[in-house]
Amino acid sequence: MGASVCAIIVNWNGGGQLARCLASFSAVAGDDVALESVVVVDNGSEDDSIDRAAAFSDRLPLRILRNSDNLGFAAACNQGARESAAEFLLFLNPDTELRPGCLERPAQFLAEAANRHIGTVGIKLLDGHGQKTRTCSRHPSLASLIGNSVGFDRVFPWLFPPHFLPEHAHEGIRQVDQVMGAFFFVRRALFERLGGFDERFFMYFEDADFAMRAKKEGSAAAFLPTAYAIHSGHGSSDRVRAGRLFYFSRSRILFSVKHFGLAGGLAVSAATLLLEPLARAGKALLTGRIADLRDVALGSAMLWGNFPTLLSRHRECHNA
Repeated sequence: MGASVCAIIVNWNGGGQLARCLASFSAVAGDDVALESVVVVDNGSEDDSIDRAAAFSDRLPLRILRNSDNLGFAAACNQGARESAAEFLLFLNPDTELRPGCLERPAQFLAEAANRHIGTVGIKLLDGHGQKTRTCSRHPSLASLIGNSVGFDRVFPWLFPPHFLPEHAHEGIRQVDQVMGAFFFVRRALFERLGGFDERFFMYFEDADFAMRAKKEGSAAAFLPTAYAIHSGHGSSDRVRAGRLFYFSRSRILFSVKHFGLAGGLAVSAATLLLEPLARAGKALLTGRIADLRDVALGSAMLWGNFPTLLSRHRECHNA
């Protein structure tokens, strides 16, 4: 039997998606790895997803951790990781379904002597229609963070580099800056050395932050297209779009403060707080998605209310 793997799934009202994710572990039953455990960390769900998940206890080495409140994605991932001693950790979204080789091939790739400098692996992810999605990205820069906030990365990509790499970059095995957190296969030793995910990121950018910190440690990420999984995207967060916008924008500002200092954080904050709501509202009007205006207004109001707290964390983030 090959190396040991622990899969960690953070759930929040995942419904049937979590059940399908757990059912898909049957596809990797023949992988040459030791599946030490599948840890589901529930962040205060109010649906029946955990009751449905419990039905898989007789088929999987399943552990379910129930939090009374939503601790956030990064904190729940760290909580799940502490439950395992496996050599490799797989952080997996509940809206993801595994296919044969998803565990074995990343584990074998990281076990090769030539890949000692690789700490994290991502694989090919297909959407619900079987189409390839972009899962590899660049390290965020000030230009890319500002450009993304107002849509300039789509209009002027040579000035404001898009976050995700183009489709042709997903054709072969290659080293990349970052792989998507929906399928995040990482060496336990690296994860522990970096102290896990930064729990100040409630949702979003925790994977980008981890990749930046790993780079400073001399550890890289790699894309491995020889295995694939299905990732439908967004999952339960799609039902709370105003909250999703708030947490994404908040994490973008927090990331910029942490990695680019107060001046960089203020530049990204100005674009996010002042320009992005106008750009999003204009797009909603042009496309006839009038209902999106409410989400933009609510998400922006939440961000403005939280902004003083974000700025107060400048010293804390800069010294982390």
